[in-house]
Amino acid sequence: MLKSIVYCLYEIITIKFFFNSNNLIYPLTLENTKIFLFYAKVDRLNTPMPIVISPETILEEIKRDVKYTLQKEIKDKINIKFVNVHEGVLAFVKNGELSIYINETPYMQAKMLGKQYEYLYVIELHEYLHLLGIADEREVRRISIELLEKKFGQNSYAYSLAYRLADPRDMYLIKSQKLYGKPNTYI
Repeated sequence: MLKSIVYCLYEIITIKFFFNSNNLIYPLTLENTKIFLFYAKVDRLNTPMPIVISPETILEEIKRDVKYTLQKEIKDKINIKFVNVHEGVLAFVKNGELSIYINETPYMQAKMLGKQYEYLYVIELHEYLHLLGIADEREVRRISIELLEKKFGQNSYAYSLAYRLADPRDMYLIKSQKLYGKPNTYI
């Protein structure tokens, strides 16, 4: 085990960057070094370890990803609260508050399917974009689709969920832009 830790430290010094489990590159900091060593230790031992996924941890990852791609961030603490509301509402934010309210019922369904991480990432990303000041629902969903495609890929649960939530007109425009280099605005 000591040999694998020494090997990881050698990799850290040599590479100076590492990939997390979602293949995003992060610059090496003291905090990231600890995370890298944790991933390396788990990989070297070839034993699965339970990973606790908290909504706050996912929100911090979202903050880093959004800051990296959009160069925007909220530095203040954002509270995450679980509530019981109508099932048609997955999450919401209130004007003037730095809180994300997540509907507990759909969240528990995703958790039972083992899709807790991707579900929370999609929902929290959407609401975080609203907190950044993007009020237009279609624009938030379009940005979410683009970020989720880069992070998870088109075959992921996260992308599929965001795709189902997006406006069909926007999905048509995104597809036509990929196919023809510009959006086909005739619908």
